[in-house]
Amino acid sequence: MDKKLVAHITMILSWALGFLGADRFYQGQVGLGVLKLITFGGALIWWLIDAAYYTYKAGEIAKATSLNA
Repeated sequence: MDKKLVAHITMILSWALGFLGADRFYQGQVGLGVLKLITFGGALIWWLIDAAYYTYKAGEIAKATSLNA
């Protein structure tokens, strides 16, 4: 799958269902996904940090791919 598409899917999952660990499960990090699920996204703090990080990474990947095209 395209790296840009994966980054954007991860970002959307993180904002929509990240407090349940969906972003971590999607990336294959089952242990962290379960931990995030049990702690409700680390009292929503872990969720917010991850969502901001994945948004930043998706933007960086989009920028890099547009520069290379």
